Amino acid sequence: MIRVLTSMRLLMSTSLLLTFILLASHLIFQPPLSSIMRNKYAVSDRRKEVSHALTNESVLKTFEYTGKPMHYLIFDAVTHKGSLQFLDHLSAKWEILVVNSANRSQLKSCRKCKVVHETWIKQVLANEVSSESWKRVPNYAKEKIVAILYALWNSAEWLYVTDSQNLPDEDTLLSVCSHTARTAPVYRGPSFVFEPCEHFMDPYTWHGLNGPHVRGRYSVKVVSTDAIHMVVDNCYRKHMDALSWRKGLDLQAPYPHTMAGTYTSVNFRNIIVSRNMAWTLVASLPLIAQQSSSFHRQTVLLNLMVQRILWETSGMMGFLPTTPPRTVPECPSCKINRTIHNIGWTQLDKLSNWRCKPSNNLMQCVQQLSQDISSGFLSNETNLGQEENIFLDAWLNIFSSHRFPTTTRVPLSAARLAEKHVGIHVQLTAAKSMHVISSSSSSLPPNVFANLCKTEERQKYVSHIPSQHPITDILLVIIFNFPWLVAHIPSLEYIYGRHFRHVLYCAESTMDFQKLYASRFSVNPVSFMEIPHREGYWGYDCMAAAIRTGHKVSGYLQISDDVILNVWNLHTLPRSMPWFQANLKVAHIDRRVVPDVWVNKSWWPWTLFCGQPGAVRVYERLQVLRAVPGIGEKVSAFLQNLHTVTGCDRCLVYEASDIVYLPANMGSDFTFFSDIFSQTQVFLEIAIPTILTGLATDAGIYRLRGSYLWFQDRLRCPDVYTQFDHFYHAWKFSKFSDPNQANFFCHEVLKHIDEDLMAHRTTNTS
Repeated sequence: MIRVLTSMRLLMSTSLLLTFILLASHLIFQPPLSSIMRNKYAVSDRRKEVSHALTNESVLKTFEYTGKPMHYLIFDAVTHKGSLQFLDHLSAKWEILVVNSANRSQLKSCRKCKVVHETWIKQVLANEVSSESWKRVPNYAKEKIVAILYALWNSAEWLYVTDSQNLPDEDTLLSVCSHTARTAPVYRGPSFVFEPCEHFMDPYTWHGLNGPHVRGRYSVKVVSTDAIHMVVDNCYRKHMDALSWRKGLDLQAPYPHTMAGTYTSVNFRNIIVSRNMAWTLVASLPLIAQQSSSFHRQTVLLNLMVQRILWETSGMMGFLPTTPPRTVPECPSCKINRTIHNIGWTQLDKLSNWRCKPSNNLMQCVQQLSQDISSGFLSNETNLGQEENIFLDAWLNIFSSHRFPTTTRVPLSAARLAEKHVGIHVQLTAAKSMHVISSSSSSLPPNVFANLCKTEERQKYVSHIPSQHPITDILLVIIFNFPWLVAHIPSLEYIYGRHFRHVLYCAESTMDFQKLYASRFSVNPVSFMEIPHREGYWGYDCMAAAIRTGHKVSGYLQISDDVILNVWNLHTLPRSMPWFQANLKVAHIDRRVVPDVWVNKSWWPWTLFCGQPGAVRVYERLQVLRAVPGIGEKVSAFLQNLHTVTGCDRCLVYEASDIVYLPANMGSDFTFFSDIFSQTQVFLEIAIPTILTGLATDAGIYRLRGSYLWFQDRLRCPDVYTQFDHFYHAWKFSKFSDPNQANFFCHEVLKHIDEDLMAHRTTNTS
């Protein structure tokens, strides 16, 4: 059986192969060590010269080179006429350089800013200003080039080049500007060109009610630590009003990425890169002086050229959203997308199939591609033009002459191999807003209970919906133990989709999802992930995969599809601690029989390979891992917590686990231990309570009120269920064939759901 962990192991194997190829490529494409060492000292001396020159410039604030890596923000003020005070909010990690500022008084509003001007250019580029390459650089691009070179000379670790005042928050910037490995969804289609705004915007708001509501296909993978990131702002289209745009933007969506094989309609003038990826900043330089240059055909072509060369590094491109005021009529990426479409798919295919010479390094690949395009490789209409080619060649000569480090080139076949690795299969759609649109169609889940729950009392609720989802800080993960149960998604969407803005469905078969839901309910797209959890035995893999998608939420709530969740009782529950049912049983791993979670003498899963044998396997694995440097302390603390709760050394805990909540700040630890339990094939109802107990101890878990009924006892549901509990298990949708059970669900569950919706801000749609 192909498991999620197996997929991750395959990714690691692929990574080892790529590492070998990278090392080999490094030997082929890099200059001799002696020249590197000579250049190292030359660059070091040049840094000191530059720093000394700048401190003598009276207009600039004093900066002394410390030799420590810094983050540099280069702000292009060519279109910004207001205050620069917003730049002062950045932490001390950032050095701020301002270019193309026509108003010197702007600097007075920014204590941290340094301005780049003509005098600085002469001092910083003392050796270059007389060169033929520098003479060919247009004046409107010189200041930005100087700022980029200055940052690199001064050991810039990360560069953020932007012309927008809408910056991501500090936490987001710091998480991106790090070399910490993390996971994220990587776009895999269906489009050849990824539109980032479409990822972050409610599909009804973005496309309109009658537009195509296409789900993006993604693979959750480990993100390259050298990935470049684009800051995406102004995500609106002409047909949007201010309210729908504001409510439709999903800032909690995972940050998507692209790899080799996919282009994107992105603006390189709002980009964050690591030092090794600074070569891509050529696409951030203006080819023409006009403000509209980022949408100019030649600029978009240069954009695509850099993306194509990025494929040669097996590099990734990530996207971060912001919430700017609506100041322009249409999003920049929309205009770029149209320009790409005007260039045409035939030209994109040619660009994709272009091959760089094996002996070339990255800069030489850029030069070769530029020369090939100038020679008619693409159509006559798809050309940079003479002046643009002169400018590009000048920049490449200047950048290459300093021998700044660049990411090692990877053979395109290896890059494509990494891109084709599936990882965790996910279909994502931006969270739907509850903004009401006067139309027969609606972004609301359809009321599939309309014919089952016809009463006058119910009618007063269906004409009201909340202006926003009551719960926006939790990702609800709903797991189906059997693939055909995805046919119940319409019912679950109506029950929970109106309360939770973020819902992710998890089952074993994408094929069944496409057949039983996606093809039948295309007007109501939902997010879905395929996890081979073996009929729920490893259902905690769904939780781990959901965490790895990277939703920006307070926590993750996983339930089985047959759980009744009393959503009206969840609003005040603590988001910072795990939730689990009240019961917890202790099992010694050497015992062959343990008590049942219901009324039987023994618990049947304990006798399976994933029960007692799995408990022995995972316990022995943890004992080995506690001696491993770097993770041993974490594992020891986990085992100590287990010992505190169970009172013995070789004991785990178990219980029914159809509902569990995990705070986001425990997500990394949960995925770490869930991988261990998954690899050793431990049953869900042992793994989840044991992991929670090992991470939080018994006292650190919030106990949910609720009832578990099994087999024939489920007929007692109306007698046991109470609206004051948090949950009930198990409710089967097949029970609607029983009039009494249907009446119970309509009047005891849906009634209170609607009442809770009405208790929040409501909008009358009638």
